[in-house]
Amino acid sequence: MIIETTVNISTAVEKELLCVSRMTGRTRSAIIVILIKKLMKDHNSFLRDNRRIQYQSRCDDPRWSQVHCTFFIRDYELLLDMRKLCKRSVSFLIAIAVERYLKMLVDEYTGGNISILESDNNLFNQYLLIKEIVDDVICWKIFWGLPYDHYRIFQ
Repeated sequence: MIIETTVNISTAVEKELLCVSRMTGRTRSAIIVILIKKLMKDHNSFLRDNRRIQYQSRCDDPRWSQVHCTFFIRDYELLLDMRKLCKRSVSFLIAIAVERYLKMLVDEYTGGNISILESDNNLFNQYLLIKEIVDDVICWKIFWGLPYDHYRIFQ
């Protein structure tokens, strides 16, 4: 299933994404997913508790763009989980991912590492959301990949 949505990003971030999209032949949405996967692997740096959702700061440049994105439902759900756990808007998470990882992606791509643009579907095919009721308390377990002994979670 495909989800179509828009994100609000600065024109500078939009230009960077467009440039890399043209260079690699990948869509902006595909580049965003690759960058978000890198951000997810570094999730400990971004987790925040007991706060409101933080949005991007407005800069002196009033020009912001609404960028249309198309995501597989599994990638979109991951973005929503990251929004909830990192307490940042999806647009802000994308801006952080672009700032932190886009240059690294470009450097690896121009260095001949074409595989950097390939999606690691195994991680996202192993995305699980499990509801469990314990003594009338609803518990949600979110898995970004399967634990080593993954059969235990189904018992």
